[in-house]
Parts: sequence; C-alpha cells; structure tokens
Amino acid sequence: MGVGSRDPRRDAWPEVFARTALPPNAEVHNLGISGATTAEAIRRELPRALDLRPTIATVWLNVNDLTHAVPPETYERQLRQLLTALRADGRTQVLIATTPRLESLPAYRACLDASASCGIGPFVPPPTLVGAAVDAYNDAIRSAAKATGSIVVDLHAFGDVPANHPEWVSGDGFHPSTEGYRHVASAFASALRAA
Repeated sequence: MGVGSRDPRRDAWPEVFARTALPPNAEVHNLGISGATTAEAIRRELPRALDLRPTIATVWLNVNDLTHAVPPETYERQLRQLLTALRADGRTQVLIATTPRLESLPAYRACLDASASCGIGPFVPPPTLVGAAVDAYNDAIRSAAKATGSIVVDLHAFGDVPANHPEWVSGDGFHPSTEGYRHVASAFASALRAA
C-alpha cells in the first residue's frame, strides 16, 4: 500500500485517513495487501479483520479485480460476501470506495500508444470499454453497499484526475502520488463524517 508515494508506509491512504480522521488513541490495523483482488482479500485479509472486531473498516478493492478481468457479477458476489462478513456484528461501519476513472491514466494511455501489451495482457481494451467496465464495477459497488448497509466513498467523482489534478498521479502513471493518497484519505474521512 502507498505504492507511488514518497514514503509508502507513511503516505498510504489508510495511514493518512487514520491520522486525520480518527481519534489519536484509535487502534489502527492496515491489513491491505498491495495487488490483492477481492477474492484474495476474502482469503487473506478478512479472517484477521474479523478477529479484530473493528468499529470502522475501510475497503478499496476494485482496480486489481478489473485488471484481472473478474466479471462484474463475480466481483459483486465476492464484494457482498466481504461486506456482509464485516457488517455481521452490526457494530462495524464499513466504508467502500468506488472505482476511479482509469481510461485517462498515463500508464494506460502509454499502453494504447505502444506496440507491446505493457504487461496488462495481449489485448489493451479501448477507453470506451475501460469506462464501461468501471461503470459496471461502480454499479456493483453501490448495489453491494446498499444491500449490506455500507457507506459509499465516491472516488469516481474525482473525475479525470490526470487532466484536472496531474499532481495526484505518481511517476508510474498508475498509482496515486503522496498528494493523491491525501485526497483519497480525505474522501474516506468526508464519507465517515457524513454518515
């Protein structure tokens, strides 16, 4: 977590969220595994989270599922399983982030312009397909959140980040920068306050 920032350990959005939105005496556990899909999170992160019995849980799982071509209906089923388990005791507030726009990220645009596949498979989908996939995932996220009483954090509302806030994108053209992670953390904090 925190890939693309100046200090990945300190600048990861969960760490920034904890420092800026939670009481100073809050016990914080960042269980996120960089690159994890929702299925992997269910296997590797969820059991530990349930053992901790959190009062607040944050979830941003979608981009890795998208890049692994997990169908939206499979993704929604897995996400509901995860959110249902986290919400089962009725005391845990769960904040779940939508998928940001991906079709204008510099790393993706470079793959479109390159003759090689850029490590994302033999076929680089056109922006319209990427946008449609993001929309389908966001529909799945909103549906799963509604079904489980989870709180939606709308990262898609950031819009075209590379065009409007290029400083929010790290040098790899894909992950958020330190500044980008601050804004992700702020979106989680705003959703928590609104709830």
